[in-house]
Amino acid sequence: MAAATVHDFFNLLSVIILFPLELIFHPIERTARFFTGVLGNIGGFRLLSPVKVIVKLAVHEIIHLLHKNPVMVEIDEIVLLFVSLKFLTDIIKKVALKRIEAYIDEFLFKTPGRAFPLGLILTSLVQSSSVTISLDVPFATAGLLTLEEVFPYTHGANVGTTVTAIMAALITKDPHAITVSFSHLFFNLYGILIVYSLLKRIPLRLARGLSSLAVSKKPLVLLYIIVTFYLIPFIIFITGR
Repeated sequence: MAAATVHDFFNLLSVIILFPLELIFHPIERTARFFTGVLGNIGGFRLLSPVKVIVKLAVHEIIHLLHKNPVMVEIDEIVLLFVSLKFLTDIIKKVALKRIEAYIDEFLFKTPGRAFPLGLILTSLVQSSSVTISLDVPFATAGLLTLEEVFPYTHGANVGTTVTAIMAALITKDPHAITVSFSHLFFNLYGILIVYSLLKRIPLRLARGLSSLAVSKKPLVLLYIIVTFYLIPFIIFITGR
């Protein structure tokens, strides 16, 4: 649970710190506009995600089998999510644990300097931070990774997920699109610079605290999801209109 939510708390803390700073001083906008002016005319390219290609075929087949019933499709995707995560965790525990434990500790996640580029490169290749960040959950469940090892890996995934948008925006040569894509990148970079460098213990403690509470009070997890990802954004949307 801690491995699954430390990324959330990092992003929330980044927003709390950077949003008022951006309103007053515009550091993200200024940096994004600068790089738009420097790189706006170099052109880009579209990246092909092998994961998306495979998943798209499977999704279309499942939707067809369920006669395009939206309720059944929604239920099916939730069930498949948990089933796949369960099997992935079991496989790691039973088959690969002894074989890859030393490799993971020694080469991939030994230091933040290794975990960060790993997350960045993997996310750039598969073009989905959801995929790469979700991988750390079964690894943590299997006891292969600690929360401190997971944390820099998620930062790399955060930065890697901006690559696709930047490449696509550069193709358009639209300064507004390019500025938006660079804004996403520098939001993550500034967040890493501030939160990870100065306030790293806060998201770690919050993730561990929620994890401890979730063990005895499982409905709290559902409440956390509803409040964090639905209620708060809805309130901000309504009050900001």
